[in-house]
Amino acid sequence: MNDVESFKKQFASAKSSVEISGFIITPEMEDLIFREATGTITFEEFIREAKLLVKKAGENSEGV
Repeated sequence: MNDVESFKKQFASAKSSVEISGFIITPEMEDLIFREATGTITFEEFIREAKLLVKKAGENSEGV
């Protein structure tokens, strides 16, 4: 098993645990996490994009 396959297996387990707790991991979140974990983006870019996702989620949930 290579590093990417190992990461995906570990991520699937972590995602299941988070979702059991009632949280949702969106495809956008998964992509962002994978890009940071594989070095495609820096941690600083990860933080910046994560903040944008949070802001977007907050805007989408207003009035619910």
